[in-house]
Amino acid sequence: MIRVLNVVHTLGYGGVEVTLLRGLPHFQERGVEVGVACPVPEGPLADAFVRRGVRVHAIRCPMPRLFAAWPLARIVRECNYDIVHSRLGYNAGTHIIGSLIAGRPSIVSIHNGRPTSELLGWRKGDPRRLALEPWIWLNRAIIGRFARQVVGHSRANLDSFWPSWEEEPERFSVVLNGIELPKGVREKDKERLALGLQFDGPLVVHVGSFKREKNHGELLHIFAALRRRYPGSRLVLVGEGGLREEVERKVRELALDEAVAFVGHQRQPDRYLAAADLLIFPSSSEGYGNVLVEAQAVGLPIVASDIPAHREAVAEAQHRFLYPLGDVGRAVELAAEQIEAARQGRNAWVEESRKVILERNSIEAMVESLVRIYRTVLSHV
Repeated sequence: MIRVLNVVHTLGYGGVEVTLLRGLPHFQERGVEVGVACPVPEGPLADAFVRRGVRVHAIRCPMPRLFAAWPLARIVRECNYDIVHSRLGYNAGTHIIGSLIAGRPSIVSIHNGRPTSELLGWRKGDPRRLALEPWIWLNRAIIGRFARQVVGHSRANLDSFWPSWEEEPERFSVVLNGIELPKGVREKDKERLALGLQFDGPLVVHVGSFKREKNHGELLHIFAALRRRYPGSRLVLVGEGGLREEVERKVRELALDEAVAFVGHQRQPDRYLAAADLLIFPSSSEGYGNVLVEAQAVGLPIVASDIPAHREAVAEAQHRFLYPLGDVGRAVELAAEQIEAARQGRNAWVEESRKVILERNSIEAMVESLVRIYRTVLSHV
């Protein structure tokens, strides 16, 4: 049995935490016991982790963040964890130091293409934002020197974090995020009926937190232009976040009140993907783009911004539906092409993409790759 302490930021509905939760049965099947540690162990997913037999630890530290290494080391020693796996990327330096104090090897996952003050937990107005670049430099130096393995959940993430990573294949690995693969293709009409989304016209969906990099403003401009072509179209926004009120104001400014629905966080967002005609995903920055993977898995056509992470998440068959960020006109043209092709039954690229995702992005494959890394790291201790 390998005992791995996973360090996360919160126990909320973040992509990292949800993916870890879904992977638990597969880790357990492969002889890996998962523990979780974070500064605030209370959250929407806390009970779900505990019910699955995961021990949740609080990293309590009233002093500056760097001093959290000591309580982390205490947890590792007292609970006899074999490995510390920090899933906080650019903010993992403290956890590396904690693993060194405890005499255990460490692994770092890079889930983001670039760090931001919000990613580090430093909100607007926080004076620590002035120290962002030095803090990133310090963490990168600690990780680069002492982490036994650095796992990028896309090549784009590693390219940003450590441009020369390919020269050190023994220390850097790419492990694509996995999803729970759907069992068959759901019937769109049945899903719409179940969700109360019966109306004439295309249904567009977006799934993501209301934060700056999700680019909801551009999404609304794209939808407004698309609605002029398809007057009966609707947009469903799945998710929550700090910028929701700002997005709601933008909806009112564009006179889209009757066409846009805010449905909040959903435990089964794939139901909305299965009910929709199109996913528009205009993010300015992503670590990978799990929503794009999930959309392709259920056979949903997509239009997304052309950023490096999306080129990895989207199967090559639909790369031409990636538009230059900021080019609303091009996004609308591609969206109309997807809608018309689907109506005519001539969008074979959607099924091609689905097959690629089913072969490549299973959560089992992701867990198997991580377990192989754990075993390799321990074999060199």
